[in-house]
Parts: sequence; structure tokens; C-alpha cells
Amino acid sequence: MGKRKAAIDRLERAKSDHAEANLELDKLEAARNVALLGDRDDEALQLDAEIETLRRLLKGYRDKADLLELEAEREEAAERVRRHEAHIQQVERLGDDLISAGVKLSEATAAIVVAYREAIAAAERRGAAWPWAPQDLAAAMLTPQSVHDALAREFFRTSRVPFLGGRPGEKIVPSLPGASCSRPSDWVNLPSRETPLVEAFKTATQYASRRMRETVAETMPLAVNGKDAASAAAGIEAPAPPVPPPAEPGELKGLLARQAALANDLTPEGEAKYQEVVRQIAALS
Repeated sequence: MGKRKAAIDRLERAKSDHAEANLELDKLEAARNVALLGDRDDEALQLDAEIETLRRLLKGYRDKADLLELEAEREEAAERVRRHEAHIQQVERLGDDLISAGVKLSEATAAIVVAYREAIAAAERRGAAWPWAPQDLAAAMLTPQSVHDALAREFFRTSRVPFLGGRPGEKIVPSLPGASCSRPSDWVNLPSRETPLVEAFKTATQYASRRMRETVAETMPLAVNGKDAASAAAGIEAPAPPVPPPAEPGELKGLLARQAALANDLTPEGEAKYQEVVRQIAALS
């Protein structure tokens, strides 16, 4: 059995058949009238029978068209339901993509948390290993809050998308949660100006190394009642150190400037030169 045509196609055909039958009816009625006027009654009678048959056929076409209109409406409603369900399934497949992205985001977040806790623990260990001045704790990144702030700056640097406006369809892109600009009045639309996280950690480490050396140079004990520190601890008399000659005007200032310059040189040669300057400063004290 052949596949049934769609109701809309059959409806168009029924309307076409009805229109053709109407034209045929007009022709038959005109021919019957001519036959009656020509006293061809038998012919008129035959035409009248054809007219009646055609009128019944026309009524059938009208009834068929009405039924097919209802059928077409039902088919259209069913097609709308089918398209609606297909659209829902398409959106559901996009939901699978969202879940996949959420899994990746969750895994990345877990990795960030592990590295974040590790950085805080490393900062606290270093903070407890030296008698830091209070003003050095944040600059040397030795507190949980300083690590937190550095990560917030990195979130801002890597995820901030400046909203310039004036472009059709432009949307505000949310930054990572907790993203924070170090200079919001100047750099809010210039995230690339922020120092990268790794560089911030390196800078803090170098700052801490420099401050430890500066502190040692400022506080290094030379003698205790005529004894050096080691001899004093052992109870051994040490020979009195020679009295250094008076410092030349500006000599100490120059040594301190050289010490500050060498503090950034972490090579073995730079370390040796730094310690020599420290020794010279101590000799002038």
C-alpha cells in the first residue's frame, strides 16, 4: 500500500478539482439552456442529469476539502510538536557541552586550590624562618593575604576583558571570581600592565633576600666587651681589634650605595662582592 500523501497536498488537489468541476458545471448549464431554447428536450434532459451528477460531485469536493483542512491543521500541530521536541533535544545536547566544560573547570579549580595552599604554606615557612620587620611581610609575600592578593591580580591580568562600548553586539565578559586590579583608577582596562604571578613571586623572593642582607649589615655584632661573638660565647678572651682609621667623608655613604646595588646581584661573584662591602662597612662602624 502506497504512502498516504500529506493532507495539505491532498487539500490543494481537492480545491483544484472543485474549481474545474465548477467550470464544467457552468458549461453544462449553458448547453442545457441552449438545448431547451432549441426544443431539444431529450438533450436538455440528458444534460440535466449530468448537471445533477456534477453538483453532487461538487458537494463531495467541498466536503472533502473541509475534512482535509481539519486534517492539515492536525498535521501542522503534530509537526510543530515534532519541531519543538527536536529543538529541545538540540538544546539538551548543548547542555552536555556545558557539563563537559564544568568538569574541566572543576578539575582546574581543584588544581588551583592545591597550588594556592602550597604557596601559602611556603610563604608561612619562610616567614617563620627569619625575624622579618612588619613592613617586609607583604612586600616579601610571606603572609596568606599577600599570596591571596597576588593571585587576585593574576586573575585580573589573565581574565579581564575591557568593555569599550560603542560596538554593536558587544557584551561584558565576566572576569574570574575574585579578580582584582592593583591600580583600579589607572589599569582597570589595561590588565596587561599587571605583573605576571611568577614574576611577582620572583620579585618578592629577591626583595626578601635583599632585606635579610641589609638587616645583617645593619645589626652584625663585631665584639662583646673586647671579644668577638664566638669567643664571648666560649668564654675566651679575644685580642682587642685594631682601631680603624676615621672614615673619609662620604665613604660610608658610597659603600651603602654600592651595597644596595649589589643586593640585586644573586650570582656567586655578586655575593662575594656584597660580603666584601659588608665587611668594609662593618670596619667603618
